Amino acid sequence: MKYLNPLFLAYIIATIIVLAVVLDKSSHNALLSLTSESDNCYELNSNVINYLSYRGQLSSTFNGREASHLKDVRDVLSYSALAALLLLAYLVLANGLESNALFTGSIILLATITLAEIIAIIDFDWFFSSFHMLLFAKGTWTFSPFTETLTRLYTERFFRLMGIRIAALCQLTSIVIIAANKKLFKSGRKCN
Repeated sequence: MKYLNPLFLAYIIATIIVLAVVLDKSSHNALLSLTSESDNCYELNSNVINYLSYRGQLSSTFNGREASHLKDVRDVLSYSALAALLLLAYLVLANGLESNALFTGSIILLATITLAEIIAIIDFDWFFSSFHMLLFAKGTWTFSPFTETLTRLYTERFFRLMGIRIAALCQLTSIVIIAANKKLFKSGRKCN
C-alpha cells in the first residue's frame, strides 16, 4: 500500500488548492469583474460561496435546477475534503509522509495538472464537459446561458480563468516541494 502514498499526497495537495480557490470570495470577485453578465454578481457570488461552505442558504434567485446543481457541487467539495482528510490521517498513522512520497506525489501532480492544461487549451468545451460528466449526473449541469442565473454569473471565461488559477497554484506548489526536497537531499538532511 506504501506505493500509493505519492498518489494520496498528490490528491491531498490538489484538493487543498481547489478548495482554497473555489471558496475564496475575493478571487471570485476579481474574476467576476472580468467575466460576469449578472448585475448583482458580487452579492450572488457571496451567496454561492457561503452556501458551498455551509455558511448560509442559497438565494431564491437560483431556480430549482441551479440549486440542485449547486447542492451537487457542495457535495463533491465536501466528499473530496473528507477523502483528503482520511488519506492524510492514514498517511500520518502509517508514517507515509516521507520525503520520497512527497517528492513523487508532487511530480505526479505537476504532470497531471500540466496534461489537463494541455487538454483544456486544445479543447476547453470537451474538457469542461468531460469533467462534469465524471462528477455529475447527465443533464444536471447544463443551463441556458441566456435565461439562467448560474451561467450568467459564472461564464465560460470565468471557468477558464478559474482553471488557470487552480492549475498555476498546483504547479507552483509542486515545483516548490520538488525544489525543497532536492535541496534537502543535496544537503544530506532528511525530511522524514
